[in-house]
Amino acid sequence: MACGWQAVQARPWRSQVVDPQRSQEKALGLKQNVLENGVPGDTRGDAKDSTVRKKFYPFATEWRLKMEKGLRHPKARQKLKNIIDNHCKPLHDLWLDEIMPKHVEATLLAIWHLREMSRD
Repeated sequence: MACGWQAVQARPWRSQVVDPQRSQEKALGLKQNVLENGVPGDTRGDAKDSTVRKKFYPFATEWRLKMEKGLRHPKARQKLKNIIDNHCKPLHDLWLDEIMPKHVEATLLAIWHLREMSRD
């Protein structure tokens, strides 16, 4: 393994000189492309997107069923079901890609202000 100056010489891409004019032209070209065609990979609103999109509740239910396989105690399985069915109710009708931090915050605040019913 090379060290010091030998390591710098072993990585010739680090020593290349960058032309600021060429970089600026490239950035402006990419910006113009985004303005004309949209962000690459952004498919929200497309017809094909509706086949991939999921609402929160079916997704959470599938996840719960996977997680329950690792839980031995029936009360632990029931607690997980209650969390998804009751505490996450404000998220049930939202699409997964539309859930924003404000939605999660509202859900967590509702849980935070609950009176403690049991000790876990």
